[in-house]
Amino acid sequence: MKKKEREPDYKSFVDKKKIPIITLDPKWHELFPNDAKTPAINQLEKKLNDLLKQQGKLVNEIKDMKKLKMKLMNQIVANMGEGETEAAERKKGKKQEVSQKMILEINDKLEVKNDELIDIPYKIREVNELLVVECLKYWYSLLKDNTSDIQKLDKWILAAREELKRKLLLKQEKEEMNEKVYSYMHNLLGHDVINKFDHSFVNKGSDSE
Repeated sequence: MKKKEREPDYKSFVDKKKIPIITLDPKWHELFPNDAKTPAINQLEKKLNDLLKQQGKLVNEIKDMKKLKMKLMNQIVANMGEGETEAAERKKGKKQEVSQKMILEINDKLEVKNDELIDIPYKIREVNELLVVECLKYWYSLLKDNTSDIQKLDKWILAAREELKRKLLLKQEKEEMNEKVYSYMHNLLGHDVINKFDHSFVNKGSDSE
């Protein structure tokens, strides 16, 4: 009984390797024609793309919050001037309180968003490595199947070449024999007889088509 071939330790191939995000590489997608991706690959690809979208969303949200915070701080600084009436000062004070409260809320949200953003790259790397492992499993199987098919095709091509060579030699032999027969008949019976033979073969060829 043939011993089952042991598959490689795919996980060891990606350990301690700096692997780029493969779903962003067009060449990666070209390796999966006609929806050849396995369910596991599809699932991990979606998870990875979702993490990338989440990362982009967090970056934009943090950027917008920092922009709003800066705007509020500038307003507070601009409203610190003296010489206002008491009523204006009270009104300005209320605005300052609202702005300060909003800044505190933004700070809390920024802390949460930054914590989320810090974790995202680790999650992306983990899912990306899992995806690479699943791809390696698929590619290993694909390479085995393709190699087996290539070997079969090589045998077929070799046999076809031998058969073609045999047919060409046979054709050449028959053409040479025809040439000898025509030449001998020409010398023996003359040109007119050869023309009659040629006409006879042409008619037979036409009838058989």
